[in-house]
Amino acid sequence: MWSRREQACGFLAPHPPTPVSGFTFIELIFVAVTIAVLLAAALPRYGKTLTRLRAERAAFEIAQLLRYAQSSAVLRQQTVQCGMVASGAGAQGPVRIVRLSVGDEPLRDRFASSAGLPQDLAITIESDEAPADQIWFFPNGSSEASRIIIAYDETHPYTITVDAATGRTAVLAGAAAR
Repeated sequence: MWSRREQACGFLAPHPPTPVSGFTFIELIFVAVTIAVLLAAALPRYGKTLTRLRAERAAFEIAQLLRYAQSSAVLRQQTVQCGMVASGAGAQGPVRIVRLSVGDEPLRDRFASSAGLPQDLAITIESDEAPADQIWFFPNGSSEASRIIIAYDETHPYTITVDAATGRTAVLAGAAAR
């Protein structure tokens, strides 16, 4: 047995084992691998969600522009055209900008054209089941019966319908929209 003096000096005093705190290297590696697997599974879905949200934003932006075209036709008492324009002057290819015009003169205000639309969207206008490049709105509030299909993949289109009698614009989402 140790004397009090020896224990006070600490030379020969027994030390109880100190508990080890923290994580082992194996535990840290396991957590890192688990997080990497979860991220690898989630990233493709995240990309699809971003594409869907861009398509949705484009659909609602174009629908708002069509509503503005109808109200402009009624206010100005002139026929207003809503046309789809490919990127660049005289460019061929996918629709990038939607513009409003009265006759040959474009409307010159801050609401009369859309922002650039995403490159990976397929946008088509159908008027009476035939492809078209513009929609007409008349001074009495009516319009051509038309629909615009915005698709980011085959199974998830957004369809914007324009009613002929009232000029009312509606956005439909999903496969049922076709």
